[in-house]
Amino acid sequence: MSTGVDSKGNRTTTFKDDPSGKVKLFESENGNYKHTEYKNRADGVQSVSEYKGREDGAVRYTYNRDGSGHYQYEDGTIKRHGGQGDDSEMTIDAKGNRTTTFKDDPSGKVKQYESGSGNYKHTEYKNHADGVRSVSEYKGREDGVIRYAYNRDGSGEYRYEDGTIKKHGAKGTDSETTIDAKGNKTTRYENDSFGKVQQFESANGDYKHTEYQRRADGVQSVREYKGRADGAVRYTYNHDGSGEYRYEDGTIKKHGGKGDDGATTIDAKGNKTTDYANDPSGKVQQYESASGNYKRTEYKNRADGVLSVSEYKGRADGAVRYTNNVDGSGEYRYEDGTIKKHGGKGDGNETTIDANGNKTTNYENDSSGKVQQYESASGNYKRTEYKNRTDAVRSVSEYKGREDGVVRYTYNQDGSGEYRYEDGTIKRHGAKGTDSETTIDAKGNKSTRYENDPFGRVQQYESPSGNFKVTEYKDRSDGVRSVSEYKGRADGAVSYTYNHDGSGEYRYEDGTIKRHGAKGTDRGTQADSGTRPLARRRR
Repeated sequence: MSTGVDSKGNRTTTFKDDPSGKVKLFESENGNYKHTEYKNRADGVQSVSEYKGREDGAVRYTYNRDGSGHYQYEDGTIKRHGGQGDDSEMTIDAKGNRTTTFKDDPSGKVKQYESGSGNYKHTEYKNHADGVRSVSEYKGREDGVIRYAYNRDGSGEYRYEDGTIKKHGAKGTDSETTIDAKGNKTTRYENDSFGKVQQFESANGDYKHTEYQRRADGVQSVREYKGRADGAVRYTYNHDGSGEYRYEDGTIKKHGGKGDDGATTIDAKGNKTTDYANDPSGKVQQYESASGNYKRTEYKNRADGVLSVSEYKGRADGAVRYTNNVDGSGEYRYEDGTIKKHGGKGDGNETTIDANGNKTTNYENDSSGKVQQYESASGNYKRTEYKNRTDAVRSVSEYKGREDGVVRYTYNQDGSGEYRYEDGTIKRHGAKGTDSETTIDAKGNKSTRYENDPFGRVQQYESPSGNFKVTEYKDRSDGVRSVSEYKGRADGAVSYTYNHDGSGEYRYEDGTIKRHGAKGTDRGTQADSGTRPLARRRR
């Protein structure tokens, strides 16, 4: 060891084989500076400079063989710098808080701060490939945060001890995403362009729930499902309380809003079924086929007794509507305007109203014996057919405005029938095989015409009073041509028989008989009730 003192009093000492590795020591005259150089020190230290009263407060500087070094300051601060090719610089303050600055760090770090307690670490980056601007790491933070990554675009991410992750959007977006320890993800939005306010996504990806505010279509939330037991894949809920389920097979189920218990199901083929509760029109269910060719609406407690209405398009028989009533009765309507009505349970009646308004009704087990009734649209004609009527009537036809004045025609099982006229006249005809025809006029006068009558009758007249009756004959074996019968006649005559040869005979109440000869003979014979007949001239 050798020591030298220069002119200013500064002392330099050189060492040889010093066990501490010292090779040179410089000490300033005033004692404010001391510099020691080392060789082959195990810790790589090359020199140590010590200061007193330095303006920046440095008290020691250690320089290492690799070019790194560190300053120590009066307040306990330590500043380290890197070696050759390493531009990093570290400062450890009096509390042990450590700040490191980096230049050209391959990871992009530019600065790092570490608290003396070790509970906080903050690293800043430049040009980080994933856009990270800084990462803050925490230990023992009250809210459980362990890491916060902040990105250049202003977005960021918090991570928590329990595994939760919270992400927020960039500048100008107020979205925030939280991923809990199970991996469930919740995102809150503010001023989202789509109106989203919150979104939840399950960790397994089987459930997603998005809530909206002020969406133009009134949607409040949308839930999406995977693997749900009932096959639902999506549920949309609206602000008015209505909603819609969609299923894997394409089925759609819709329900009404507050105060509306209706529910609509659209199956995979597009067929639509709607259930109603408390519908003011009484609807309880409505089915609409996907093709639009069939629609069926069911009702409850409808005032008119309608139970269901079915509507058709393109049906083979031309039916366009069928109405079924609570009592089992119903009505079909057809494209051409025809209407067919049937009776209820125990009532086999069926009514058809054609396109012109003509009405035909078929009856089964009608108490009056009716089997069919036809009514014209104009109301001018009505025909009723009967079966097994006790009076043997087979049909009754009724007329209005008929040219011949007929208002009614009754036809019987035996082929006979009767016409009635506006003026009260009645005309009756005989059964099949008999050509008789009877006319009773408005005053009650009765005229009957016969053809092929077994008694030879051809015509008969009866007065309404019953006081006069005349019957005309043809081909009677006794030559009688007509017989007149009287009641209450002034001369007491009760009968007059007129023969084809022109002869005739009067009979009187007292038994008197007066006969006259044929045309061209004036002989007359009178027989009283107990005397010999007297011949008298015919008058």
